[in-house]
Amino acid sequence: MDKEKRKILLVVPRLNIGGAESYVYTVALGLMQHGHHVVVASWGGSWQRC
Repeated sequence: MDKEKRKILLVVPRLNIGGAESYVYTVALGLMQHGHHVVVASWGGSWQRC
């Protein structure tokens, strides 16, 4: 598997509490744990971990 570290942009409409937002959070954490640089972009809302 390719070991090159990547710059990754994840885009979601809003960062409110919900299924898609939880998924994006989990994916972002997993990618960062593998050494990738991750940016999450949205059109508003608040990023809160429950």
